[in-house]
Order: sequence, then C-alpha cells, then structure tokens
Amino acid sequence: DGAYRYLFTPGFGHEQVIRDGTIPRSLRRDLEKAVTEDTLQAQSFEIEPSICNSYTDGIDVLYRVTYNGEEYEIDTCGTDIDTSSRLWDALVKTWNYFETGEI
Repeated sequence: DGAYRYLFTPGFGHEQVIRDGTIPRSLRRDLEKAVTEDTLQAQSFEIEPSICNSYTDGIDVLYRVTYNGEEYEIDTCGTDIDTSSRLWDALVKTWNYFETGEI
C-alpha cells in the first residue's frame, strides 16, 4: 500500500529517529515493477558475508518488505543481494528518498 516506517540513528550517541508515511507514486510504481516473490526470495537468502560496510565504519541497510502477506528481509550484511537488479535499484531510490526527501 506504499506505507513505510523508517528508523535510523543520525549519528553516534544520538537518539533513534522514526519516520513514517507513504512513498510517492513514482517510487511506488518502480517498486511494484521490481518486486516479485522470486526476486525477494533470492535476495533475502541468508549468506555469511566476508565483509560488510559496517565493519569499516560504513552503513549497512536492512529492508523488511511485506509482499502478499509474507515478510522478507534484505540485508546488505547478510543476504544475497544482486546490486545490478531492478529490485536493488528501486530500493536504492527509495533509500535516497528517505535520506533526502527528494525523488
């Protein structure tokens, strides 16, 4: 339905911030085209990563996506993400929207 709940910590020692709302129509269309059960299953497949961004002061991202009543976790430090996929592109655009408020 386009609803989201976004939790983040702006910096070390800061309180966690929660934002919620509805994803803009254009982003929602991108997600609807990219999200399939097969893609979500493949990219939520758990792996043991050799390195994660957070190991070296970077940021890892965990998406919880509910699709047809099933919840999937896509984690940049623990699942088999295909960064060249349509799904990942749509999620990155969504993440950028959360960060900047711009599409």
